[in-house]
Amino acid sequence: MKNTIGFLFTSLSWWACVLSGKYLSNNSQLLVLGIFVLMSLIGHYLYYVEEKKSFILFYSIALTAGLLGDGLLFYTENFSFAGEKIGLYPTWLMALWLVFPLNFLHSLKKFLNKPLVAILFGIIGGPLAYKAGPAFGILELSENALYFVAIFWALYMGGACLLKSLLATNRPSN
Repeated sequence: MKNTIGFLFTSLSWWACVLSGKYLSNNSQLLVLGIFVLMSLIGHYLYYVEEKKSFILFYSIALTAGLLGDGLLFYTENFSFAGEKIGLYPTWLMALWLVFPLNFLHSLKKFLNKPLVAILFGIIGGPLAYKAGPAFGILELSENALYFVAIFWALYMGGACLLKSLLATNRPSN
């Protein structure tokens, strides 16, 4: 039940982030509410997760890698963003990256022990998610962007598997 609730919350958060990029980009009150909801979601996971230090480290690295990856794709002009920005990133994308690493606690958890499946999922799922951006009017893709997105997501998902493995082997024994 806990995993189902987590999946539903992160799925709803994904949709909220994407739709807010199109419809709510200039509403700062809703942004504050969204940040509160995201922090509550992260707090929920911190409460339930058993290995808090490993979770915080994994989450921090996955969040940073995601933001850097999207930043690199943006910087190399593979896509451009719509919406109000915080530095380089639109607020909806910052919020999306705050939510995404939480998926590794439930809906993507089984991939972490299957690196090849995770990489394949990244190659297919990453471009499919980014392909939705232009339909919502929040992202413009260059002609070859989806190839670079697939490479990034293959590396991201493979890196998440490696990170999980490293954290598991470096856990102190009881």
